[in-house]
Amino acid sequence: MFKNIAITALYVSLVSVVIVATSTFFPFIGGKYYFFRIATDIALAATVLWWAFEAPVGELKKRMSAVIKNPVWITVTAFVGAFIISALLADNPHGAWWSNFERGEGGFQMMHYYIWFVLMVMLFDTMRHWRIAFMVSIGAAVGMIGYGVLAAAGQPGFIGPYAGSQNSLWKDIFSPNRFQGSLGNPAYVAPYLMFAMAYAGWLLMEEKNKWGRVGYGILVALFFTFFILAQTKGAFVGFGAGIVVGLLYLAVTNQKIKRIAIAVLIVSVLIYAGLLTMRKTLIENNVPGARLLDINFGADTLQTRTWTWQSAWEGFKERPIFGWGPENFSTVFDKHFNKNHFDPNRSTETWFDRAHSVIFDYLAETGIVGLIAYMSMVVVIVKSILVDVKEKLHTAFKQDSTVKIAQALLVSAMVAYIVQALALFDVLPIYINVFLMAAFVAYLSQKGRVITEKTQ
Repeated sequence: MFKNIAITALYVSLVSVVIVATSTFFPFIGGKYYFFRIATDIALAATVLWWAFEAPVGELKKRMSAVIKNPVWITVTAFVGAFIISALLADNPHGAWWSNFERGEGGFQMMHYYIWFVLMVMLFDTMRHWRIAFMVSIGAAVGMIGYGVLAAAGQPGFIGPYAGSQNSLWKDIFSPNRFQGSLGNPAYVAPYLMFAMAYAGWLLMEEKNKWGRVGYGILVALFFTFFILAQTKGAFVGFGAGIVVGLLYLAVTNQKIKRIAIAVLIVSVLIYAGLLTMRKTLIENNVPGARLLDINFGADTLQTRTWTWQSAWEGFKERPIFGWGPENFSTVFDKHFNKNHFDPNRSTETWFDRAHSVIFDYLAETGIVGLIAYMSMVVVIVKSILVDVKEKLHTAFKQDSTVKIAQALLVSAMVAYIVQALALFDVLPIYINVFLMAAFVAYLSQKGRVITEKTQ
């Protein structure tokens, strides 16, 4: 009973992205974090009770012994360890550990991500568990989109960027306003939906029923539509990079689908090139998603990021080992303020509490130790997908071509994530997908774990 409660709580935590606490000062932040932490704490308590009263003698030790040898677990642990040490040694340890109502991240939250990750790796011992986790994640993504649609429709209690609009629901959603759903920021919506597309694609490959495959195909199309409507340039570049890497991997590793992969890649490039030729017209006519075609490396947003990265670099040089601590970047920014941020002749951003790049964020906040641990975690996850998961995937999919597609899908998701993260920072909707992906890859690459439908 307690094990089932723990597993259910882990599933429920995935729904945190839909929570919007309208009575709080930051309605899109606090409720999600409280919900996630409570669900994770329930899962931890239930696991302890399962170990104490229900599990066979030595069961938990056996599972932990298998887990701690996994390279993904080792690198995730190293990253979290570096993060926690940085919080304890921070310029402002209180802020580094507890964070604030606006962000919600910090050492305390990172401990919850880690507990969540470890519990999944230990308790999800069949593919059925992961399939359900992906289904819940997809359901949460639909809920996130549904919240934004209801906000656009003007439903009481639903908030969004459409307040006071006299347009129809259709015009509001397909307007220059960037879609933010229940996340409160379109920059979070796009990377979140990239992972949702990957989960739906995985389930589509597993699905044997024709109508089930059609359903998952529709979900992929739905997620892609709202991914475009979020109009996040960094995520769009990341998505493109992920697609290119995935198709090239298929072209190189599988002769059966080599021509198809190359053909899809060429067609995709031609479509994008064609859209670029119409860029000016599409932007002038406010066509939804046209903003994604206006990728200008001299744009104001990129310039401000570059100046902020310079501040992060100066801060890193002062505290290079473990950095200034999580949630302490505002101190770095203020101390090494770049005067280019201030232009008295126009409205400009003159304060940042994030470097807007995972590289410079982790470099300034967790130092070289934290950045190396983070990059090692990403590299090991990708390496495990390419090398260590083949045995389990062959058991699940049988055909070599399908195994290669599954690997390409997982690699594409990770490449898309890391590329978009070069111009963004990690928050709960992104963290839970990174840790979910890490836990899934750890399961697939772990020797001796079952992949049957029977529950141990």
